[in-house]
Amino acid sequence: MRAERTEPLPLPFTFPRCGGHFNVSTVFGPRSTLLATAAIEAGKVVILGLTSDVPIPVAEFQSFPLALSFDESGDYLSVLESDRITTWNISNVEHLSQQSMMELDAELVGGYAWAEMIESNQFPWNLRQFPLASPVSLSDVTRIFKSKFIGERTLWSTRSARLRQLMITYDENAENNAMPTVSVVDQITLEVLRSISFSEWKNVVVSSDGSLMAVALPQDTSTEIWDLHKGTIVAKVDCPQMHKSQFSSDNRYLLSVVPDLSGYANLKCIDLLANRESHIFLDIPFWSLFGCAENSDRIAVIANDVRHPVDVSVFLDLPFNGTIWRAAGHPTVSFKLFSPDGAWFASISNAAAEESSVDAVAGGALRLTNLSTLGNEHASAAGA
Repeated sequence: MRAERTEPLPLPFTFPRCGGHFNVSTVFGPRSTLLATAAIEAGKVVILGLTSDVPIPVAEFQSFPLALSFDESGDYLSVLESDRITTWNISNVEHLSQQSMMELDAELVGGYAWAEMIESNQFPWNLRQFPLASPVSLSDVTRIFKSKFIGERTLWSTRSARLRQLMITYDENAENNAMPTVSVVDQITLEVLRSISFSEWKNVVVSSDGSLMAVALPQDTSTEIWDLHKGTIVAKVDCPQMHKSQFSSDNRYLLSVVPDLSGYANLKCIDLLANRESHIFLDIPFWSLFGCAENSDRIAVIANDVRHPVDVSVFLDLPFNGTIWRAAGHPTVSFKLFSPDGAWFASISNAAAEESSVDAVAGGALRLTNLSTLGNEHASAAGA
């Protein structure tokens, strides 16, 4: 399926030397009205307001943040620094106040190593969980940090304090199990509630609600869909390689970027309900970054191939209505960041990524594109 029409987008709003060194150093608030970002060289955290068509800085405080995390209400912001975690009350952006401070114990690795582990999901305790359920003590952090799941990749974790605190880990190198194993774990007791083992390494993708898992080997011609609540296979679909695959926000589609004969990218959409697939021609190089919005069926694909200009991005909605929006100005080294409602898109760049940018910024930048007016007939925004 080729796009019936392509619509251009204006250049994004640019904030030079913001974004920090890690993907987790820029985060959207849960209500999609705020974004917090690191400004490392200036030694501060900047909070942007997103309630109008133009993002506006509304607050800042001194810090050297490695990772940032909003709580579930959006009223508190946790900041990981090299030697401490601080929590700020941001419910009134005109009068910020520091609520708590927890120094990192000497027995723990330093903040930089911790941020790298969080960013790469090699850490079985998601910083986003602090301080969702309750104040986390230093002993809690130490206990989990030294747990038997160290070295496993965290595929998913509960994001609401109202739900049981679970995480799904993947021991893909069989460091803690006899074979590569996916485990559903209680984050409080560290009890393994369910485990699924494979005879060899498999490519694994988990849905955003933690209920489904897609499993495939790179050379397989089919992909298994697992129900993680029951631990059973519920479907098999034709999706070899699963390159950068994801489930859509409603779990109806399994999405994957696949190459065409010319080496350009197609977005493969498998409708798991109708057992039907379609290919959407994107007209960008195959090697690309790909992601879905958390609470809407909005998709972004950004070219990331050194053999071609990387400063190209496309956006579309599901179900696909034939329109693709193309944008320039998002050179990126980070995974894409959608606001929870899909109305904003952010990217983080560094000096190398800026070399091919149409509006290059020395040292890198945070860029924001307003998507609130795109595809309103299909967007199912939930994060007001």
